[in-house]
Parts: sequence; C-alpha cells; structure tokens
Amino acid sequence: MFDSPFVTGTKVLINNNEYLIRKRTNNDFELENLSYNNIEIWSKNELLHHWLDERLIFHIDYDLKSLKECLFEDLDEVDMSEAKRRYKILKPVLDGEVLPSETLEYLASLDEKVGKTQFYEWKKRWNKYNDIRALVPFKRGSKKPRLSVGNLDMVDEVIKEFAYSGEKYTLEDIYSEYLIRLDDFNEFRDDKEKLKKVSKSKVYQRKIEIIDKYKVDSLKHGTVLAKLMKNGAKSEVNVDRPLQRVEIDWTPVDVMLIDPTDLKPKRPTLIYAVDKFSGHPLGFYTTFGGVDVTALKQCLLHCIMPKTYIKDLYPLVENTWDAYGIPKTIVLDNASVNESFDLEDTCLQLGIQNIQYCAVGAGHQKGTIERAFRSLNTKFIHNLKGTTFSNFLEKGIYDSGNKSCITMQGFIYMAHIAMVDLVSHQYNSRLGNTPSKIWELGIKNTAHQIIHLPRNFSELRLLLMGGTSIRKITNKGIVIKNEYYNSFELMEFKNYLEKHKLALDVRVRYDLSDMRMIYIYDQNNNKYIKAEPTGFYRKNIDDS
Repeated sequence: MFDSPFVTGTKVLINNNEYLIRKRTNNDFELENLSYNNIEIWSKNELLHHWLDERLIFHIDYDLKSLKECLFEDLDEVDMSEAKRRYKILKPVLDGEVLPSETLEYLASLDEKVGKTQFYEWKKRWNKYNDIRALVPFKRGSKKPRLSVGNLDMVDEVIKEFAYSGEKYTLEDIYSEYLIRLDDFNEFRDDKEKLKKVSKSKVYQRKIEIIDKYKVDSLKHGTVLAKLMKNGAKSEVNVDRPLQRVEIDWTPVDVMLIDPTDLKPKRPTLIYAVDKFSGHPLGFYTTFGGVDVTALKQCLLHCIMPKTYIKDLYPLVENTWDAYGIPKTIVLDNASVNESFDLEDTCLQLGIQNIQYCAVGAGHQKGTIERAFRSLNTKFIHNLKGTTFSNFLEKGIYDSGNKSCITMQGFIYMAHIAMVDLVSHQYNSRLGNTPSKIWELGIKNTAHQIIHLPRNFSELRLLLMGGTSIRKITNKGIVIKNEYYNSFELMEFKNYLEKHKLALDVRVRYDLSDMRMIYIYDQNNNKYIKAEPTGFYRKNIDDS
C-alpha cells in the first residue's frame, strides 16, 4: 500500500515538518529539515517510533493521492476488476516467468491486445507502489459500450451465482436466468423506468471481465490443485534473502490459560509466522476464538509492524525484536479458513505478490514453521503451569485444568520472551548462527532488497482490522458495541449527507482488540473519518 522505505532521497513528514533523507550511517539517518533548512540526525528506532505513533508519514505522489485513504474493497466493481486484470497480465513478468527479452512475445501471445507502452506504464506504477490500487485506471474511457447500472448489477449477480455455484452451466443458462429476472423487474414499471435487454454477447463479455478463474478452479477442483506448484518438487524450498518467503500456520497451544471473561481454563490457538531465510519469528497472534481471516490479518499486522514497543511493554525481554516488514510471499496451510479471497485482495494492496497454499501432507513446503512450533513447545510451552503436553503419554496423570493459572496477558508476555530471547537470539545448530544474526547479515548483504513499510501505520491498521459493519449516523454519533463514537469531522459529514438528502447509513471499520478509535468511510472524498468514544453506556441489569 504505497510502501516506502527509509532510503536516500525519500521525503517524510514528521510532526508536520517536511524532511528529506540525505544519507544513512549504520542505524543513524541524516535528515534535512526542509521547513527550517537545517540538518538533523535521527536514529532508526526514533523514526520507527514516530511511524508507529502516526507522527511520521511517507511522501506520496499527487497523482494517486485521491486513493491514499480508500481501501481496495471500497472501489467500484468495474475498477476492481480492471485492476485485477492488469495485475494478472503483469504477474508472469513480476514473478520472473517471463524474461525482459521475452516481454514483446508474451504480449503478442495474450488473447486481448495490450500495447507495449501501456504495459510498461502498469509495470512502472506497480514497481513504484507495490499496491493493487496503483493499477486502477485514472479515467474510464467510452471506447467500450457500458451496461446501465441496473443491468450491470443484474448481469453480475446472475453470472456470479452460476460461476461460483460449483455446478456445470452454459452461457444459455446465464442468459435465460437474466431474461427471467429482467422481465420480473420490468413488469410493474413505466416505460421510462424499464431496463433495456442486453445482448447475449455483452453478457458473455461481462462474464470474461469479472470471473475469477482461480476461484472457479478452487470450487471445482479444490485449492490444492488450483494452487499446486508447477514443478512439484519434494525438496524444501530455498530462499536467498529475508522476507522473500514467510510461513504462517496455526495450532491449538499445549497449555490451558485462564479466560478473563469467565475465569475458566481454556486452550488458546496460536497463529505464528516465521521468516524462511533466517528462521526468525516475524509475528504471532493468540486467541480463544476460532481462527478466521480476521485472526490471520492480526498476525500479518504484527509481522509487518516494527516491534519498538518491546522495552516499554515487556521490560523483562532482554534483547530486541529486529524482524519486520512486508513479505513477498506468504505460505499458508491448506485449510478452509485460509481459502479467503478477501485475504488475497488485502495482500495485493500490501504488495504481497504471492500466497501459496500447501498441499495436504506437503510438510516440506512449510518445514520452517513446523520446526518453529516444535521448538516453541520444547523451550517454552511444555514448561508452563497447565501444559497439556503433546500426547497423553507425556501428560500422564497431570491435571492441566486445575494446574492452569496463567492469563492470556501473561502468556503473551512470556511468548515475547520465548520468541526473542529463546529463539531469535539463541544459537541454532541447524542454521549455524542465531536467527537474529542471520536476519541482520541478510539485510546487510541484500541492500537492494529494502524492508518496505506502508505509508503510515494508520493505513496498515485500517486495512488489517477485522471489524466491519453498516451503521447509521445519529446526533450522538455512531454506536458500536454499546459505545457511542463521535467527532467534529463526523458531524460535518452527517450535515453534508442531510443537506444533499443522502442516506445516513455508512460503513464502519474497527479493531476488536483496540476500540479506542473507529473509522467511518466517506465515499464522497474516498477517505476514512476517525471517531473516538464519548462515554460508556452499560446495559441495565435486572436484579430480579
């Protein structure tokens, strides 16, 4: 999402002052304050702290500024489809399957004509921003006849119902169903309000435009076949730099923790991410609830964000957690919870180019994360009070439920100690060094492979937060989870909607793990408005 590194020539806005990064010396940066025309020295940790506190924002070009606060899912379907089509054409070149010298031959082999200049413009925009929104067309011309809004919605609805049903169908099936719905729609309407019938060829063209072939293949054959690697190699995948490949998996933790909501011992689930190159833990997320796309996004958020909070929140952690950044490829297990097209759209907006789903029983494809889980169990989890061990023979007569005394907060604290001090900074005989040192050397030796971060932290958090709902703006603001949220900007937006006689129902996004702020989508300006809680309203408790 317009990822920007700390490199020479980058412009940043810090506390409303504009700076230019002039050079870097080890972990110190020389910045020119353009507002006061003087030179300042900033450490890397200071810059990362400011980024996390939303006091540092990377510069963005004006031509794409209108999209900077708009998520990909907020765009209209035509723009989304066109951006995905362009990315699908670019992907073989980005992945290296098509060499630069073979580009013209590749373009000539495509079913639809794509000009060389047009193709290189798309590639330039993707390389600059690593964000699917950069491929959204600036202006949609009128070269192709467009369906009316009503017809477009009706045709799209019918096409998706048939294509994603998993059943066999023909174009005749789709067109017949469309005509039936069109007749029902027009039956009681005046001639001026009736929709005109579109031709079968236009329905076919629209089907080609919007159908996600991978989604269809997944429904027909399963994710394993749809995402099966071409070479089918059984050897473990090799990488040559950090963040090139990150493996993510989840498992019930072998320990019973105290749930603060009811004070009962429960077994949590740990979602864990490890960098393939260095074996360095990259992020994790622990929950008592089920594992869904929201939980995966929370883990991805922890992977990408710098862990500068360690010393403030967890002072008993002796070392630093150095690993962070946007990965190029993430590897997930072949489980239904991972088969999410919402997750894929999110990754495209972040610039994560590949999501690989491993085949059943293909442990060699994610051997790093499997070993990481075993290491965590041995060094950390099986030594805790309330452990369930890995099998009943180890457990014996140990009563895990009655022995449990650790809260979720305590477990997260100890997990930081384990992942930083016992894993990343401890010598690994298989790797021949500590994961932390391998990560450091890998970053140093591949200077051209820069660690990327989104433009600011609020954009990253907005994209990866899981709570989404439709709410109505009232005079008191918006109610989420029995709490009112309001702001001056929200009331201005409400007044604007009322003045233009528009609906007050709006889309709201929020983070269930941090309800100190909610975000309301302003479709007129393609941005999100912030609102804070105004008070806490408790439900009345019936004492009878």
